[in-house]
Amino acid sequence: MKEITVFYDGHCPLCRSEMMQIASADKNKQVDFVNLHSARFYDFESPSFDAAMYELHVIIDGQVYRGAKANILLWRRLGLKPWLSVLDWPVIRLFTQIAYRLFAKYRYTISRLVTGQSRCTNECDISSEFRVK
Repeated sequence: MKEITVFYDGHCPLCRSEMMQIASADKNKQVDFVNLHSARFYDFESPSFDAAMYELHVIIDGQVYRGAKANILLWRRLGLKPWLSVLDWPVIRLFTQIAYRLFAKYRYTISRLVTGQSRCTNECDISSEFRVK
């Protein structure tokens, strides 16, 4: 079993892009990526599909983290985007959580604006692309 499990929205182009960055930074292959829209997702007792679609869920060393905190801890653990730790500072944390919730709620619209597509035409499953090596 891997040290970190990330549950991601396999229909979201921006989510896929973020998972690819994380996979590239995962030099020790400690992250297990689970697409919420795959049959494999149902092998896990938690989180529920609705909860995972509402906000990112990450399990690190058996502890469940959600939302912006999950992102920040995941980045920190992998040494990715260390400057983003500022988002977890007490004064800034509230704004980070609000911004994250807005992003999560409107991620398909934001994806369309940024990538030109709101949802992947094919499943945005990254497993076959980065674990082959």
